[in-house]
Amino acid sequence: MNVDLTLSLPDRPGMLLKAIEPISSCGGNILSLHHKRGSGKGPVPVEVLFKVRDQESLELILKELKRQKISVKEARFEGRQYFKRKSISLLLIGHVIDRDIQGTIDALNGVGMVSDIDVRMADPDEESSVWMNIEVEERKLKTLEKALEKIVSEKRFLAIGEPGVLS
Repeated sequence: MNVDLTLSLPDRPGMLLKAIEPISSCGGNILSLHHKRGSGKGPVPVEVLFKVRDQESLELILKELKRQKISVKEARFEGRQYFKRKSISLLLIGHVIDRDIQGTIDALNGVGMVSDIDVRMADPDEESSVWMNIEVEERKLKTLEKALEKIVSEKRFLAIGEPGVLS
């Protein structure tokens, strides 16, 4: 059965190998691989075409890629859309560190995957700001929005996101 994955990888040595290893180790047979390295600024899109025995094998591969925090933007299985992910950028302002940043990340990872994070904290007694990028399947956008609204309300954060998120 044919699979076409679109990945988004950091432009760092070893990332391409790290991304294709789970495909091979979970029984996938790679047919082609295409990547276009950029200027070193931002992620590199990679398209991997491969064969798997069945849908269960594909699920194992996707689970392992997620465990390794490899960003899968889109998956097609036998020519049909299996899923498509979107990247959401979000800025949280408040006592983000003091109010259990790991719990916030874990809650968001329950719906999507926090793929990047940047923390700014001028003084431990002052508010901090945390920028994060969250990868989420398009069909789970509403669930992510509800999770974010709950976090913002409970932890008293100000959230600034893309239009349509926390609207």
